[in-house]
Amino acid sequence: MLPSSKRSSSSRERDLAPEGSPTVEDFKMLASLSLLPKPAWGLNRELQREVQVAVKIIVSKEISATTVFGALLTTRTVRHLVVHGAMPSTHIMPDTIGALELHRVPDGNIGMPQHLHSLTLVLPQGMGSAYAAAYLTMLPETVHSLALDASYCQANWTDLALPARLRTLQLTHLCELPALPASLTSIMLESCLFESPVQLPPSLTEASLVRTSCHADNYTRTSMAVLGPGLRRLRLMEIRPTWAVHLLPLGLTDLHINYEGSNWGHRVPVALTALPQSLQTLMISSRFQILQLTLSALPQSLRTLDATRSIVFNTALGPLPEGLTHLSLGGKLEHALRSLPAGLTELRVDGTFNQPLGALPPSLRVLDVNDCEYNLPLGRLPRTLRELRLGTAFNQPLLPLHTPLPAMQGQQAALPAHDAGLAEDPLQSVPDMTVLLPEALTVLHVGEAFDHPLGRLPESLTELRVGDFSRHGHRDCCFSHTLGPLPAALRILDLGVCAAYHHALGDLPDALRELRLGGAFHQPLP
Repeated sequence: MLPSSKRSSSSRERDLAPEGSPTVEDFKMLASLSLLPKPAWGLNRELQREVQVAVKIIVSKEISATTVFGALLTTRTVRHLVVHGAMPSTHIMPDTIGALELHRVPDGNIGMPQHLHSLTLVLPQGMGSAYAAAYLTMLPETVHSLALDASYCQANWTDLALPARLRTLQLTHLCELPALPASLTSIMLESCLFESPVQLPPSLTEASLVRTSCHADNYTRTSMAVLGPGLRRLRLMEIRPTWAVHLLPLGLTDLHINYEGSNWGHRVPVALTALPQSLQTLMISSRFQILQLTLSALPQSLRTLDATRSIVFNTALGPLPEGLTHLSLGGKLEHALRSLPAGLTELRVDGTFNQPLGALPPSLRVLDVNDCEYNLPLGRLPRTLRELRLGTAFNQPLLPLHTPLPAMQGQQAALPAHDAGLAEDPLQSVPDMTVLLPEALTVLHVGEAFDHPLGRLPESLTELRVGDFSRHGHRDCCFSHTLGPLPAALRILDLGVCAAYHHALGDLPDALRELRLGGAFHQPLP
């Protein structure tokens, strides 16, 4: 038995605990000081907001399970109750419980909390639709989320009556669907195989199919197992490349396709040739498999294109939509990109890509080529750029002209006048005395091969990393140039793999939380 309180965050759930507890305060302190391990850095903001603790209770044979379980529920602090296997018979089920999960619990006579909003039923082996119906008839009207898992049984589900006010439904290992309520807006089907595509009600706007398909004919299967005129978001997860993706809803705005992994060593051809013209987000990914992807003309409505994992583009992308704002490409992108859209704000490329990017858009905020072999000049950096991440192969100057650092420091008074002249053209060439990184820059990563001056660091910079300290088998980096005055906002300065860096750093900012220096550094620190 596992009583806990949970909330959903992105695609995963985290256990939470009461604000002010010692555990919460300890995690908050570690997060604020950036002392958590590197893989946990992304959780810092989450941990600072709220963390709650899940409690697992194991009852020994010498203790009455009914007594312990009853005492736990009488505390009225349980919000999310998870039960695996048999549960002690009890009539106490406090209304504070909002989410209930019953995993293969043989007893079907459990009183339901009156304010329950979410129920998960994993049916025991041998049980069928009658077992599920016994629970569904007891549900209060507050339930809006239901998950049924029939992995351990076979049953006819067509006559099962689902709650009338249901909004979210998850079904696992079914071959037919019960009647879906008109209130339903989201459905997930996992490991299901249908005889023909399922017609979804118009109320459904979101569908996720995980390892789910239907028969296209007597011999083949297709991944597109549902039809729905109201669908706006569709996720096809862990599908086989041989399953055709067609009959996409005409009003679809978000499409995410994830192909399952295999041990095949050769490239697997995949074609998406009928993309809806309403599409705004397209994500394509693959695990442990190289897909040779052919895309049809991209819809002009597209805003986000993400195809970074194990993807090989069979042909050039062609003209990119003018409204595209986020572009992520990778794998083995073997074609140069055509002119980038003027409104592009994020560009991320990984894999073996080493083709010219052309002129960077004036609105670009994120440029990330950290995980690819890119080593070509970037040209002039847009003034709007906030994050710049460059990979291990990159060794090109970031500044079009170089001025010795002392000379630059003596000419700072001239900067405002020159900045005023740049307002009309954010990509205008900068005179020698004012060669600068973009003033909006907050994150700068350069790889092991980089060995060029950075000039005066922007005052907005919060993170500067040279080399990749986290990469296994990293090699010492080449960077050996003096840094300008450290910005007051700088929180992270990582020169840990810089074997040749031995320049004085000057005053350290009060905001600094992490400082890493290489073995050659032998300068006094304030």
